[in-house]
Amino acid sequence: MSQGHVIIVGAGVIGLSIAVKLSQYLKITVIARELPGDVGIDYASPWAGAHFRPTPAKTEEERREQAWMRQTYQEFEKIAKHHPEAGVDFIPAVEYFDTADATSFLAEENGYTTWPDFQILDPTQYPPQYPSIQLGVSYRSWVLNSPVYLKWLQTRAEAQGTRFIRANLTDLEQVVSVYRENTSQDEIDHVSAVVDASGRGFNDPDSFPSRGQFIIVSNHGDRTISHHWSDGSSTVIIPRPLGGGTVIGGTKEPNNWSEDIDDASTEVILKRVRILCPEMVDEQADGLAATNGFDVKQVYVARRPMRHGGLHFVLKPGNPLPLISCYGAGANGYKISWGLAGKVDEFFSGRPISENDSPTVAKNQALGESEENQAILPGRIGNPVIYEPSVGKALTHGSTSLIVRLKPGVIVKCPRYSWWHSDTADATSFVKDIKHSFEVEERLFDILGTHPSIVRYIGTSEEPRGLLFDEASDGNLQDYIDQHNDDIDLNLRLKWCCQAAEAVYYIHQKGVIHSDLRPDNFLLHSDSKSKLNLLLCDFGGSTNGGDIDGGHLPDPGFFNPSKPWVSTEAVDIFSLGSVFYTIMTGHWPYKSPGPFRSVAENNEYEERVDALFASQQYPSVDGLAGGAVIEGCWGDRYSDMASLIRDQSLSFGAMGASGNGYVSEAQGKGNHELS
Repeated sequence: MSQGHVIIVGAGVIGLSIAVKLSQYLKITVIARELPGDVGIDYASPWAGAHFRPTPAKTEEERREQAWMRQTYQEFEKIAKHHPEAGVDFIPAVEYFDTADATSFLAEENGYTTWPDFQILDPTQYPPQYPSIQLGVSYRSWVLNSPVYLKWLQTRAEAQGTRFIRANLTDLEQVVSVYRENTSQDEIDHVSAVVDASGRGFNDPDSFPSRGQFIIVSNHGDRTISHHWSDGSSTVIIPRPLGGGTVIGGTKEPNNWSEDIDDASTEVILKRVRILCPEMVDEQADGLAATNGFDVKQVYVARRPMRHGGLHFVLKPGNPLPLISCYGAGANGYKISWGLAGKVDEFFSGRPISENDSPTVAKNQALGESEENQAILPGRIGNPVIYEPSVGKALTHGSTSLIVRLKPGVIVKCPRYSWWHSDTADATSFVKDIKHSFEVEERLFDILGTHPSIVRYIGTSEEPRGLLFDEASDGNLQDYIDQHNDDIDLNLRLKWCCQAAEAVYYIHQKGVIHSDLRPDNFLLHSDSKSKLNLLLCDFGGSTNGGDIDGGHLPDPGFFNPSKPWVSTEAVDIFSLGSVFYTIMTGHWPYKSPGPFRSVAENNEYEERVDALFASQQYPSVDGLAGGAVIEGCWGDRYSDMASLIRDQSLSFGAMGASGNGYVSEAQGKGNHELS
């Protein structure tokens, strides 16, 4: 099933950075009034001087943004090194302050002094023409050619499949209709979430514009210079890479909606910059006296999107779509762009987010949501936002669940949203599917009881609410193989194959079909008495062939698409062939070792392996231990698990391998049943 489209509203630096991040694994459409290359007073990103200067972090919000600045700084270092065409460069920077409490400003805990090449200037290094300066610092800064960089971001996002729609939205409720109106019928997909990176948001009373007047000159500068005056104004000199001239300025005028250039402001800017950096001025140039020796290319006015309270980074559940708001960054848009994009990426990718990095969760009374009851957001495989339990330690997650250690040796499997607290009529079908899978798993474990090759189910937990299991010491089989394949000996691989077969034989005897057998759904555990043993887990998609049905079928590579799409014992047996193959080779059929590097690679694999399996083409198992059994699974040789285990016992037993001692029992039953 398609994971749908994520719509990003806004094509400024934040929206484009998020698009580049998410389009690596999600379908993305950007809807914006202006796109890179356009000129508009409210399209602030291309007008930005776009340079780095550090700020001290004294509050939690400031510390969070400072962390994002560091992530962005690191990303720009990579871009400058590997993509010079992007218009990013690193140069020295100096900064002067007329009013600054040096003790507070330079305190180590504020993180201000920890940036590359940071130095506190001696007063003898201050510009003598400005005796008002109280503090001077220098550091290594990145600078951008904003229009070039924005176009580079757009091109990169498009190369990853992102679509761009030009539209002037007046309300977020128009997102879906605009997307559908601008998409061909055969390409329309459901919209699964919206990211508002529009700059000022929609109808937010705390948002306001700040008018800025700046000048682009051709005069060369070799460093950024900033002078912060006692009246709150600033003078800046920002060289732009790739022949973009030098941006000088400027003014900060909150709530000034004027689009007109103010000649008096232009004169002040030119005079201040001339005094601050006289080496920029060409005293001998003809015809530049009126502009104080500057070759002026453009004087412009732009409106920077500001917001009382700063950046609005909020997750709003459902009603009707999950929404992430990230606007109102003001002067920090470029500085936090990659860090913020990475944080949005964490929501969609399903990686746990630390408490300090989480956005505010907006209350949604219509859905009865609380801060603990977070709505879903689609992820790499349709994942919602991580539900952080108040008890225990989160270890890992699956497509629908979060694994939390309650105490040593005991874990609880929680849903990845807290449907336990709310089950409203507005709950999405995906949320209902998650709830159903937990109900299925609980009921099936009541049927299965205990077995040495199945993870031990303990019962249910109230806080955090979920299903309790014994903790497996070494995680899941897939991760273990990815990390330790070269160190796994043959006998251990054969034992795991036997234990996998024993587990499936047992559940079939109980009338249960797993229907999702793959290496991720087997765990590994060792204790003081034995080496790593294999344990079957994850029955949320399984069925008893009757009233309990998780409705799942195996993934490509573990399923024959030419067969009926119904959960049967034969489906499990076919999947076991691919599980055995993975155990013995260290990789899935027709796949190289290790995880997929992108969604595109995963999709290509699924299409290719489905086509091969549908035409009865399977990887060669010549010379592979247990290869005949693998071929038997793929080739419909086994009518049931008893016949598979009998064959496996004969083949593997000759090599001295066995499982948990259940093989002989199954073999005996198989012989009796087949006689």
